[in-house]
Amino acid sequence: MNLDERALLVKLSISTWSARKTDKEVSREITEQKDARSDRGTFRKVLISRDALKKIQKVETAARTTHRTLTLPWNDDGARIITTEGYGHYAKVMRDYRKSMQDAVDEFLEGYDDLVKQAKTELGKLFNAEDYPAPEEIRAKFNFEVEPTQIPVSRDFRAKVSASDAKAIAKDIEARTKARMDHAVKDVWRRVAELTERMFTRLQEYKPREGLHGAEGVFSIEE
Repeated sequence: MNLDERALLVKLSISTWSARKTDKEVSREITEQKDARSDRGTFRKVLISRDALKKIQKVETAARTTHRTLTLPWNDDGARIITTEGYGHYAKVMRDYRKSMQDAVDEFLEGYDDLVKQAKTELGKLFNAEDYPAPEEIRAKFNFEVEPTQIPVSRDFRAKVSASDAKAIAKDIEARTKARMDHAVKDVWRRVAELTERMFTRLQEYKPREGLHGAEGVFSIEE
């Protein structure tokens, strides 16, 4: 069975609203006060309380971590490889994260008007109503997308080029595919080495306590 029949590529794209804004006027005032060049510093305002976005950020972090855990590196554009057998579980987990993020965004937007009022008080003269988009504009800034694609293979190359060029391109595709597979395998060995080292350390430190049997708890990777 060929590689493209046993695995596929997945790319996770998550975008959020930063709730940050560079204040050019204040930046200019500060650099002038300090006799500095205007391009030597900027002042960025925190538009919304940091706590308000924590739930969304927590989901994003968890999704990215899980994505990296369930897949292996493939190329520089963010695509990672996963087996066809593992994709079903991966897709379900990512759908759950997408739903969690949508729920967190809904909750954030429900309190958005109050957060803007709070910001007006806390920012004082730095507050500018134009810095705050309408709720639906902000909703559009949050995005969670998983893009599955097929692994490119040399036998599928059908561009209208000369036979010699087609052969060279097919050879290049095969070489790059092999290099990426080698990189993915190295990542597997890295993970195995890290887990083995962790297990070895815990076995050395393990002191049996009453009520525990054998090496109970040693093999857990949770801290």
